[in-house]
Amino acid sequence: MTNVPHDCGCASARLRIGFVVDRELNAQECAEVRAHCETCSECAEELRFVDRLSDKVRDACGECPPEDVKARVFDAVAQKIGRPLQF
Repeated sequence: MTNVPHDCGCASARLRIGFVVDRELNAQECAEVRAHCETCSECAEELRFVDRLSDKVRDACGECPPEDVKARVFDAVAQKIGRPLQF
């Protein structure tokens, strides 16, 4: 007997799509969401969108900003909070 995931429905799938993409659910929960997406084009499209967006964010966060940009951001934050930043 195989353990076939049941269709969790749109509401449940949409709440968990981000967790599926980030691999934060157990195998059974991921299987349920993916099984639903196989039968629901709207949820499947949302899964593809979140997956692509997450890839782009990961790629963008992998690069360090130039030193002058970091310095300007730190200066702006220090001015906003009224004191120098301490690390």
